[in-house]
Order: sequence, then C-alpha cells, then structure tokens
Amino acid sequence: MGVWLDEDKVRETTARNSATSYGLSLVAGLPLAEPLCDRVQAIQDDLEGLLPGRFVWYETPQLHVTLAAPLRGRYRDAPPLEVSELPADLPGFIADVATICSRAAPFQLALGGVHLADSGMVLANEDTLAQRLAACLAHYPRFDAPKHQTGLHVSIGYLNNAQPFASAVERERFAAGLREVARRNIGRMLVREVWIVHYANRTMSRIVGRVCLALGEPLTLSTQEVTRQLGLQTGPNESAAKT
Repeated sequence: MGVWLDEDKVRETTARNSATSYGLSLVAGLPLAEPLCDRVQAIQDDLEGLLPGRFVWYETPQLHVTLAAPLRGRYRDAPPLEVSELPADLPGFIADVATICSRAAPFQLALGGVHLADSGMVLANEDTLAQRLAACLAHYPRFDAPKHQTGLHVSIGYLNNAQPFASAVERERFAAGLREVARRNIGRMLVREVWIVHYANRTMSRIVGRVCLALGEPLTLSTQEVTRQLGLQTGPNESAAKT
C-alpha cells in the first residue's frame, strides 16, 4: 500500500473543511460509542507521530457517519440556513425521513481499518464483507480493482498540506505505518438514532442545531418544532408575513 495524493484535491479539502459552511446532513453517531472513540484516538495519535503537524484531527464529539447529505454546504460567514432558501417541500421531506426511521430497527455499525484518500481525508471504513474483499484485492495489483466502493465511513482527520512529505524516506516510513493501522479493528456499536444536523462547518466542529430521530419510534415533534430545534432562520420575507 503506497501513498498517492492528488494535490488539488488536498488543497480543496483543506479549504472546505476550514471554512464556515452551512448545510443539512443525516448522520449516525455524533459522537460514536466511547470504546470506538478511544480506538480512533489511538489511531490519530499513531499517525500524528508518523507525520507531526501535518494533520487536522476530528475531536471526539465530531465523530459521525454521514448517511445522507440533503443540503450540502453553503459557504458564507453568515447567516445560518434560512427557511426561504430550503426546498418548499421541507415538511414533506421531514415527514418522510421520520417515517423511514420509525420503521427501521437499530443496527450494528462495525468499523475496521483506516485509509488515506487521495483528497487527504483520513477515513475509518465500515467493516463489511465487501470492504474486506476490496482490501484484499488491493494487495494483488495484477487483479482488477473492485467496480464499486460500498459501505459507510467515518472521517477522522485530514491533511493540512498538499505536499506533506519532507522526503521519500518519510513517505515510505508513513506508508509502512499506515499499512499497520489499516489492519486494525476499531469495533462496533449499536446505532439507535439518526440525527438531522444543521451544521456550520462540514466537519461538524460547529453545529447550529440538531434533531434526534429514534429508530423504531415515531417522531413526536411538529415541523415547526423541528425547524426551531435545527436553528433554521426566518428570513425578512417570512418575518414580514407573520407581522
């Protein structure tokens, strides 16, 4: 397993992750179960030791799995998302998501292994049979690569430099350390709820508001209450209409 980076993608990752951006995501975790957080922290520490000062690491409260991203980041300093810029069928969307979650049972999330994407993101992979077979194939470059990459992941950090290696020796040393980390089992947890999150930074370092959808249970909040808990702003037009 070598280390290949797309410098343009790494620069884009760094810029986007450090910027203020508002969006809506459906996530599990936030944070993950404590044993998983502890193992992720150990992996972060080991990779930091291999490349000191070249990463930005997610803090424990930020660790999550993105299940869907219905509204990707709006890059601006202010204001947070306003109701007026959301799709008009927001109530229908919330109702449908709540129905799906109410009919879903809690599920096991297993994480095993870490890889460094060409964008500079450090990702902990979902541990599934398909992911294990894909990892196996990676060790046999004469075979064809998997057609589809499936499974969830948890972002745990990213490179802050598009050219992080001071020398070829450092690059090889990091690659060897990454190979060891990639084989580690992180663990599993039972996911009991999904969160609708209104974030102010795509890493979830800043959150405007969030609403819990318990799996297997109906949502008891009204659309107005969901909107309020998410911190969605009422723009001037809506304010004027109410007065």
